[in-house]
Amino acid sequence: MKKISSLIFISLIILFSISACNLKPFQLETDQDCSSPCWHHIVPGQTTKQEMLSILEQIPEVQAGSIWSKGESWNSFNDVARFSLSNKVDVEVYFYNNKVALMYFYGKTRVTIGDMINKVGEPENLLTIYLAYGPFRLDGSPHKIVYLLNPEKGIAYRYDSLDIPKSWRSEIRPDIKISGIDYFDPGVYHSLLEVGMFPMGDISKETLDRMKPWTGFGKLPDIDN
Repeated sequence: MKKISSLIFISLIILFSISACNLKPFQLETDQDCSSPCWHHIVPGQTTKQEMLSILEQIPEVQAGSIWSKGESWNSFNDVARFSLSNKVDVEVYFYNNKVALMYFYGKTRVTIGDMINKVGEPENLLTIYLAYGPFRLDGSPHKIVYLLNPEKGIAYRYDSLDIPKSWRSEIRPDIKISGIDYFDPGVYHSLLEVGMFPMGDISKETLDRMKPWTGFGKLPDIDN
């Protein structure tokens, strides 16, 4: 009986491993006519809430029953929606004037910094901050969030230093996997800063003061606390 139980346990581990390996990475660009920050023809600054909901119903990787809308205003936005993808990526969408202002994709995107640069070009700015959320590690390591932004294109992405090997935390490497991608309307970038979306909970002046120009891979600039 113990032998059978062990075999079942091993089989489950193998099954879950195969399933995890088969998960597709988040698709930065879905076709040639819809380049980032457009996603499945949802375009920040152009697509209305109703148009987006209609498009989501036609996308196979959107999990059935996962689409949710708050139906009321929140933090200067007139509505917020959420949905999940079959590759374990979740999405939050924020609306200004009933149009998509920001789409935030987060989770195990399986997309690296190098992938982003190859697809959407070099970032313009770099922002590194400490955020006081979630548990700290036993060694006292804080959550250091690294943002790479291109405000003119409406693209930003980020990773948490706690999610990468400790030996990598003082540098930026093309093989670092990112945990969040923002597609937004460049026309409302400063409004998004004002309500604390880059980063969450911060304010515009503090964010801009900490922003540094992107100079390429290598040593991560020091953080101004």
